[in-house]
Amino acid sequence: MYNNEDFLNKKNKKKTHLKFLDKFSKSKVYVSKTTGLLFHDDFKSSEKVAGLWSKNFKKNTNVKKGYYTSNNPNMMARHVYCVEFIRKNIKKIKEKSICDFGAGEGNLLKYFNKFYNHKNLYAVEHSKKNCEIIKRKLSINKKNIVNKSIENSKYFFNRKKIDIGIMTWTLCNCSEPINVTKTIYSILKKNGYLLVAESSRILVPFKKPIFNFFGSGKGYMHPWYFSYNSLRNLLITNGFQLVAKNDFRNENDLILLFKKKNKKQKIKIDNPKKVVKFMKEWVNYSKKIS
Repeated sequence: MYNNEDFLNKKNKKKTHLKFLDKFSKSKVYVSKTTGLLFHDDFKSSEKVAGLWSKNFKKNTNVKKGYYTSNNPNMMARHVYCVEFIRKNIKKIKEKSICDFGAGEGNLLKYFNKFYNHKNLYAVEHSKKNCEIIKRKLSINKKNIVNKSIENSKYFFNRKKIDIGIMTWTLCNCSEPINVTKTIYSILKKNGYLLVAESSRILVPFKKPIFNFFGSGKGYMHPWYFSYNSLRNLLITNGFQLVAKNDFRNENDLILLFKKKNKKQKIKIDNPKKVVKFMKEWVNYSKKIS
């Protein structure tokens, strides 16, 4: 089984503890000396983390208490962006099946369903409460709403294949991102697509103060902080080819569209020293505007 040791390639504990970030984060922050990836290492099992996230969905977002809902203007705008990004870059989308992996309260799928009358939709969501919300919110086959973690959803899709998979602000919270990626790969049709959306924060112009970057919870709730290179590397080393990207350097988010297609592609590793320098500069920048 693939695990975090494989992902980080840190068999000899090749990581640097960024002690200057200890006052901003409840968990220690590290940079892999091999991959340049920023991460926490207090991992918990995938099911444990999925269960904790299920409990954190509330009617109103409360950053201090760790509560979250996508029923806010910011996330609504992000979801519309992702929907339109897919529609722009994939032809004949009305004919294709779409699955949102980590669907939350179903707000992204709602735009396909309500605005474009798309019925061939699937949702994978660990929270039973959220699955009930999705059933009420969407006019689709209720059997297409899968109350499981992403890794365990492959048994539901055993005889089915999906044209387009979506993961929005989900992969960074997964304990085993390689397992998640491989699961979705197995569910997608040949030449199927996967859109992955994350926040664009690492090795780009500063877009917010670092004081609230790490949130209020422990690192196992959000173990990974992807740059463009680290996110791209994760997907292309597991059978995907990048086919479209947004202007992530200037925009708030990192939106990448991949195709299920094994093709030799060049890996681009972030320089770990540059990542450390970037984080120090971010701290200094944040002090000046506080």
